[in-house]
Amino acid sequence: MKKNKYKMQQLDGYHIMIVSKYFSTILDFIKLQFVCKKFNNNMEKFHYNPITVTDKTIRYFPHLETLHLYERCSKKYNEDYFLTKKQDKPPLTEIKQSFYKTVVWFRVHYEDTLDPAYATYEFKNVSCTSQTIHTCNGEIPPIVNSLKKECFINNTKTGVFRIPNHITSLGKSCFYSSRASSFSLPTTLKKIKKNCFSMCDLTSISIPDSVISIGNSCFCMCSNLVNVTLPECLNQIGNDLFNYCTSLKTVDIPPTVSVLRENCFEHCSSLSSINIPNGVLSIEEYCFSKCTSLSQISLPNTVTYIGNGCLNDCSSLTSVELPLFITSLEYQVFNNCGKLPSVNIPGNVKVVKNHCFDCCGKLSQIQFCHSITAFEESCFNGCSSLTELELPKTVTRISNHMFEHCSNIKKVILSDNIVEIPKMCFNQCSKLEEIHIPTKCVSIGESSFSLCNSLQDVSIPDSVTSIGNQCFYKCAELKYVTLPCKPIKLGENCFELCSRLDVVQNLNRIGSFDKNAFVGCNSLDLSQYTKQNKTGNGCSEKQQKEKKGGQTSTKGNKKHKK
Repeated sequence: MKKNKYKMQQLDGYHIMIVSKYFSTILDFIKLQFVCKKFNNNMEKFHYNPITVTDKTIRYFPHLETLHLYERCSKKYNEDYFLTKKQDKPPLTEIKQSFYKTVVWFRVHYEDTLDPAYATYEFKNVSCTSQTIHTCNGEIPPIVNSLKKECFINNTKTGVFRIPNHITSLGKSCFYSSRASSFSLPTTLKKIKKNCFSMCDLTSISIPDSVISIGNSCFCMCSNLVNVTLPECLNQIGNDLFNYCTSLKTVDIPPTVSVLRENCFEHCSSLSSINIPNGVLSIEEYCFSKCTSLSQISLPNTVTYIGNGCLNDCSSLTSVELPLFITSLEYQVFNNCGKLPSVNIPGNVKVVKNHCFDCCGKLSQIQFCHSITAFEESCFNGCSSLTELELPKTVTRISNHMFEHCSNIKKVILSDNIVEIPKMCFNQCSKLEEIHIPTKCVSIGESSFSLCNSLQDVSIPDSVTSIGNQCFYKCAELKYVTLPCKPIKLGENCFELCSRLDVVQNLNRIGSFDKNAFVGCNSLDLSQYTKQNKTGNGCSEKQQKEKKGGQTSTKGNKKHKK
């Protein structure tokens, strides 16, 4: 049998020391000692502490020459002597006097490093404030690697502002309202915090690939910003990042970005194109709202969520490709996209939510999928270019104001599964000529067909039990109505001012109704129905109450009914 020529390599003492540098607790080091004899003296090889040590655990590293302080903790060798120096404790220099060198990793203020007692200390994380900048005549000290909040707020220096190579972090509102036209950012920079460059005069900026985090509203209201280059390793675009950057024309989003946060490009009125990579999973609320120059957008199929108002008020939008795997179209997604001519709703969408296509005046073609079950309020309100529409058979619910002000729609085919036509659903559809009310419908809401001036013939199925107030108000061309062959509730002023209405089938079968239901129906002869109207000889309830209030005898009426 052949021996395996690849033998497992064993770690020697030196290499196990290298590995142990990445241990996180003293217990890890102690356990290593028991693995084998050659690892017994591992901790003795260290001339610095690779982990945080305390008064008790420092003895495990007997040959320390350089002490590393990793965090602030009063019970460890990382005492915050830079902020608190209690009399019952000796100075840090006395405790550490046996060490050749002390390296401080936790954050300290620049002013603390000036203390002569710490002249031999090496500080890895030094921050400065606006007071520091003022003291240093507007310059950033070489030892500083992070700028705290508002360091250069309202800075009047124009031209190019060069940030030194030792800076790794820019604090909140660091350059807020600065007059610099551009910034030179160092390749050491890792974090840019909230509102850092808000309201600046900068015209362009290139963010180095070293940056892994950009805070919310970082470039908000930079109205002169035209060009921006984002780092390749960025994983999300923060809230309001470019909000009100009214001169920004185009942005390439890095392929590592998975989320575009709320209001990210809102009010970017000059943004004409944007490349959204395949890695994006979510586009949140009002992300591209009021991008009035954006003419087309393609959302990759990796996107599973599009937030409320995402493309709200994109008045120049003429083309949109929706991702295949979204399950709903949210509130105001395409609200007031006045030039959008058509849309193809993907096959997984189940709900189209409130005001989704509200005021899309040029929308004339909609390709529905067969998974939609509900359309919510004002969904197609003001879509004045729609002429004909057939809803999928899967739809069970339509909502208030759904087709209101669709002034050119002539024909709508509703699903047979719809049980209610809600209030003002077809209000002011002035060219609607034909409507088929589903056989499962039980109620027609208030003002549902009000001011539908082209509607001539309506057949209401026997399933309907109530018709709301002013339901067919001022349907000027309505001539023929068929009511159910059973008692139903007719709302007040139901057919008011239907001046050409002259035939109402089954009116004598529906039971009592208020005479005001037909106020202004001058072509309709109600005399043949009043004898069977149980409201009282064709009088309205209001008229009956007035008679009773005047102590008028009702015997004649009762006799007449008999």
